[in-house]
Amino acid sequence: MKSSKEVLKYHTRKSIFKSNESVCKCIPEISKIVVFIRATESIKILLSKK
Repeated sequence: MKSSKEVLKYHTRKSIFKSNESVCKCIPEISKIVVFIRATESIKILLSKK
């Protein structure tokens, strides 16, 4: 049997890893949004120059 402290450590590591994994999945989506916003900003600038 593992001690309760060891079990707790294992579970916290697991949950930290899971949260990091979900963050990694979100990053590409966020970068897509940022690129889209930048693109719309540059289009607005180009249109206002005409």
